[in-house]
Amino acid sequence: MIARLWFWIAVTGFAGWFWHGSAAAETACPAVPPVVIATRIDERPVVLRHDLSIESLTAYAQNNRDIRLVDPSAHLGGLTDSELRVRTKIKFLIYQRSDGAQVCLAVGGADIELLLAPTVFIVKNKPKGSCAYSETLNHENKHISTDRQLMRDYRRDLEQAVRDVLATQPRIASITPDQRIQRQEEWQARIETAVARVFTALQAERDHRQSLVDTPEEYQRVAMACRS
Repeated sequence: MIARLWFWIAVTGFAGWFWHGSAAAETACPAVPPVVIATRIDERPVVLRHDLSIESLTAYAQNNRDIRLVDPSAHLGGLTDSELRVRTKIKFLIYQRSDGAQVCLAVGGADIELLLAPTVFIVKNKPKGSCAYSETLNHENKHISTDRQLMRDYRRDLEQAVRDVLATQPRIASITPDQRIQRQEEWQARIETAVARVFTALQAERDHRQSLVDTPEEYQRVAMACRS
């Protein structure tokens, strides 16, 4: 069980604000509103698949390098393959002086999205409604619950990573229009590095927490639950 972790940053610029300046005060910029950093957690419905044999599910897991198996040689009766994704969208505020000679570029904030899209596989030789099916599903749901809690635990760390970058230098700069794209890319690179650092920590913590679900004791419990 364990899945894909994706990361990317999208840059959104907002233009249309103007201020009146003069050559004598070309470095002056208007006041900017406080930084707004918002995090949204998107928990997609569980996709349940019941169409693969033990051999097919085992081959699927063994051939997918994004899936980490406790025992790569074991034959699988169930599997959770979840996509956990982090996306950060940086918002820029762009003010152009009325004479067009200067632009003030500011980081207005960021939107962070944590997305979890889980797929649960249960082999088709475990009929729906059977004890074996129910116990396998209960086990796989523990993996999903672990990921859901992980997202809640790390949302503040991701927000703080962005705030820390914004605190390293002034949020707004007076530049010429042809410098705007370069400055946006520089801010993007700084924030990407900071968020990626938290993302790496999240991934390591995820591996640890999921390993606590896949214990020998838990496997033994599932195996013995339906024996009478």
